[in-house]
Amino acid sequence: MSSHLSRRSFLFSSAALGGIVCAGRPPARAEAQTAAVEKLLDDGKERFLERIQAVGDGEWNLRLGGIRRTIGEEAEHVALSENDLQTLVEQALAEGPRPTLAAPLKGKEEMLREFFADRSDENYMSKKKLVSLPEVLEYYGKANRKLMRLLADSEGLEEAVYEHPNDEIGYLTGLQWFYYIAYHRLLHIRRIEAVMAHEDFPRRVRSA
Repeated sequence: MSSHLSRRSFLFSSAALGGIVCAGRPPARAEAQTAAVEKLLDDGKERFLERIQAVGDGEWNLRLGGIRRTIGEEAEHVALSENDLQTLVEQALAEGPRPTLAAPLKGKEEMLREFFADRSDENYMSKKKLVSLPEVLEYYGKANRKLMRLLADSEGLEEAVYEHPNDEIGYLTGLQWFYYIAYHRLLHIRRIEAVMAHEDFPRRVRSA
């Protein structure tokens, strides 16, 4: 999880994920909006898994000059964050609809895309909770399944609002938090790819 998120503790534990959902997609939600963020999340998941599954044991914790973190550290951060960030969606839903606050946020997804596109790295400390590829794959698989269920089943995402502690981001709707998760993940996929493209990284993996 990013340093700017660490300034505010999560109000829901990871174990509570999936508790604030309602069966069936609400008819008021624009199908195009949901389809767009679903595709973004699905494409990112495929790219993430393709990259980390191409890495051998010897490369997982390989630390290269000029690169701050290993592939293992970046992959762990993706998995843990994908789980923890869902609590913010749940918090937004728990506070109920806030249509007046949500109305001016329309279109903020593009700002999120630009926010993460402009960043080459993020401040965080490795938790050392998921130290191997199998551990990351198992944890990430569960977190991602919960994420997609939350998106599919939650009502009122467009009018649920939760504030990001970074003033550059501010308020996001519940649906926009899914974009945040997708673009945050993409930032760390790019960091993994930077390690794999390093001149000292084994050519076998770099060309995968």
